[in-house]
Amino acid sequence: MSESNSRQRIIYGILMLFLLFMAIHVAFILSGLIWVELTQGQIIFWLTLDTLGGSVAAGVLFIYSLERYKQEHLFRDLLFVMLSIDAIIAAGFYLITSPAFAGLSPFVDRNRNRVMLLFLGLIVGISPLLGSLAGESPVGRSEKIRVLFANAVVGPILASIAVFSPVQFITVASSELGPFEFTPDGLALFLSVLVVLVLSMVKSFRVWQTHRVISCLALGLMMILFITSGLLASMLTNPSTVLEVEWHFAYFAGFALISLATVMDVVIDPFRALKTLLDNRTSELDESRRESEYYLSIWSHKVGNLLQELSTYLELLTLAPNPEEIARLRESAVALVYDVQAINRQVHVLTRIKERKSKDLVSVDINAAFSVAIQDVRSRLGSRAPEITVSELDGDDSVLGDDLMGTVPFNIIMYIARAQETAKPKISVRLTETGSFITAHIEFEGRPLSSDIRASLVDTLDPSRTTMGLDIYSTKLLLKTYGGSLEYKDTPTGGRFEILVRKAQRHQVAQR
Repeated sequence: MSESNSRQRIIYGILMLFLLFMAIHVAFILSGLIWVELTQGQIIFWLTLDTLGGSVAAGVLFIYSLERYKQEHLFRDLLFVMLSIDAIIAAGFYLITSPAFAGLSPFVDRNRNRVMLLFLGLIVGISPLLGSLAGESPVGRSEKIRVLFANAVVGPILASIAVFSPVQFITVASSELGPFEFTPDGLALFLSVLVVLVLSMVKSFRVWQTHRVISCLALGLMMILFITSGLLASMLTNPSTVLEVEWHFAYFAGFALISLATVMDVVIDPFRALKTLLDNRTSELDESRRESEYYLSIWSHKVGNLLQELSTYLELLTLAPNPEEIARLRESAVALVYDVQAINRQVHVLTRIKERKSKDLVSVDINAAFSVAIQDVRSRLGSRAPEITVSELDGDDSVLGDDLMGTVPFNIIMYIARAQETAKPKISVRLTETGSFITAHIEFEGRPLSSDIRASLVDTLDPSRTTMGLDIYSTKLLLKTYGGSLEYKDTPTGGRFEILVRKAQRHQVAQR
């Protein structure tokens, strides 16, 4: 069976199971069975069966998601681990607070039961919104902290307070109220849960539509089941009717659906994950090989030339030249020191990039980064510094980066200054906002970029063909870690570099 056929069967299976669960809901509602009153023994049996089934499904989801998270470190796998834990906590608290277990548990209280479920439902709905479900990169530290704090701290604490607090600090609905009638506090909490569930559903389906992640399809369908469950529960007036079992059935159905999707995606369809892993490792090895060849080429040319110039300089000094010759040698020595410092700086930047263990990014003021970089260029080049005009960005100037952000404009401007034949090339810097990116346009007058360097900016690095220096290469690597890019275009008078960096979100700006 081909990979595509296997995935199609998994998708069809998930959709058919979802339609089956929804058909059960519709059948019970249209037939009027939801209003049939059950004996205590009957309702205990069915609720226990629902709860155990949902807990088993959550346990399966926990095991497979945890193993997958250990391998790939993706946010959605960590999310599923935490959701399964919350589901098991909710199952235990539900059984000891459900009115069906009156006389069997000292914590039986309908209001406590509903408040606890709404609190955990709120956490379940919020959790998918705390990080990226697409799985394009490993989970970041901030995403990990957010989802762990929400699901391992806030959710269990709120649920425990709702169940064990001696004082009921919120009342969802009183026994006198009918269907769809809440207290003001209860209505606000109920609507909040519905809103976050809808938002998570929309996000899950968007990720599914864009990246075809099967577990995100199942997550979106699970959110629909949870929304259905909430609407059914809001109709309940008598907790001894079939409706109590019916809305609780959605808990089992939701986790059964996403557990099945996870198991099928991991066990039945392992080819895709294995192929992706193999492709990634092969790509990493190829990239490492190309980088090694590139560094060797840089070393043999740049450093070799520097050593040759140094030996020539020392040899000339031993000949005791006249004062004019000494002055000329002094100028050569200054240029030599400048080249050594430039290479040393780029090696330091590359070392920082390679040593970085965390890929977390913070909010950086791009106007300030460019300002500092330009001042650094002027201080290093002195009278040879280019004429630079800057048009800063008005409004929000926060982008995702780190303490090396200033290296990006510094490298580009220094490259332009060295590459141009004119003593003081004219450079204009303009910052613009485009959607979720901020673009820095660095335009210069003079000789445009060579064709091989232009190709190296967009194509795979070819050490045997490129003359790209460490400054442009390190800039390209750095922007890649920022989720941005480096582009180049010829202009009638020279050329223009375009640096694209992602805008920071509001919560990241607040942490700056």
